[in-house]
Order: sequence, then C-alpha cells, then structure tokens
Amino acid sequence: MPKQNEEILSAVPLTYTVKQAAEILHTNESGIRALIKSGQLRVLRPRGTTLIYSKTLIDFIEDCEGWDLSDPYNPIKVDCDDK
Repeated sequence: MPKQNEEILSAVPLTYTVKQAAEILHTNESGIRALIKSGQLRVLRPRGTTLIYSKTLIDFIEDCEGWDLSDPYNPIKVDCDDK
C-alpha cells in the first residue's frame, strides 16, 4: 500500500460511536438511532456498544445524497435542480 494511503487511513478512525456519527451528520443521536432501526444505516454491536464503520458512514452519505430522510421509514427524493 502506498505511504500516502497509509497516512490517510491512519488519520480516519475505523469506527464511530452513535454520538460521533451524529456530530458528523449534523443531527442528534436519536436521529442516528432512527436511521439504524429503519435499516438505513448498518452497525456493528460488539458487547452492547453500537459502532458504525467509517466506510459505512461514507457510503451512507453518498447513497443518500438527494434524499430527505426526516422519516427514515419513508424517504423522499428531493429535487435539487434550481430552475
């Protein structure tokens, strides 16, 4: 693996807590838990702790671009075109 990639990977945590994910997504912990419960956001639960892989969080952000997830059970496509 190139040294530059190693430096980038070492700077990014492997996992985030629900609180950290909420800070990254500029929402609250209950919003993250709703995304988890609805199946929109996959998690890892070792020993009762809920963790989210950084790659999973990045994929979630990319996949949900253009969607309103205010109600994670009923996502709404958002028209982002300025006409």
